[in-house]
Amino acid sequence: MSEHEVETFEAPDGLPVPSPDLVYLVTGQYSIEAFYDNGVIGYDSIVSMLARNKIDQRALATVLDFGCGCGRVMRHWSTCNVLGCDYNPELVSWCDESLPFATVSVNGTEPPLQYGDSEFDFTYVISVFTHLKPELQVPWFSELARVLKPGGYLYVTFHGSSHLDKLTDDDKRRFSAGDLVVINEEHSGTNACAVFHPEGYVRRTFGSILDLVDFVPVGAKDASQDAYLFRRA
Repeated sequence: MSEHEVETFEAPDGLPVPSPDLVYLVTGQYSIEAFYDNGVIGYDSIVSMLARNKIDQRALATVLDFGCGCGRVMRHWSTCNVLGCDYNPELVSWCDESLPFATVSVNGTEPPLQYGDSEFDFTYVISVFTHLKPELQVPWFSELARVLKPGGYLYVTFHGSSHLDKLTDDDKRRFSAGDLVVINEEHSGTNACAVFHPEGYVRRTFGSILDLVDFVPVGAKDASQDAYLFRRA
């Protein structure tokens, strides 16, 4: 039993909440209430970006949460056909037992996903590419494009210029030149690896795979990250 398992919190949605230890694995802090509130902010950030592009989230029949963790945002998509995946079996197991409306599975640290081509109307990816080494960036983005339906949308968040205070002067110069900046690449796939994406890098690298529809600096208010919306032609 963790010393942190003393907080009692009943989620307003009536669904179970993860333990403080699981919350810490995905957020770096132990408060279940803060975890829940942050998930609401994350969901609202997504819906806001969809709405400003005249996309009704209620019309999205099939949704994928890539890097779902212990359902921080996924729990708020309970009214649609939502699927989630994560590389951590413990987190996936919790979602499977606690969020019965969702279909969840374990993915590898490298593509492919188990899904077929053109399965999803909408996929969202919050603070995942911020922890992937450079050689996995394009393969994973391409894989997410593969499972997206034609006309489907992909919402992705990245560390952008609002995080320059975390970089050295040399890294700031590389970032300003439009280069990807990676810290602790050897820990790729974990929170110890931090990746910073200049807008120019995102546009030329990922915009060549899917059409870029919208960009909102720090639009992902739950993660304090830049938010991009892509569309498959």
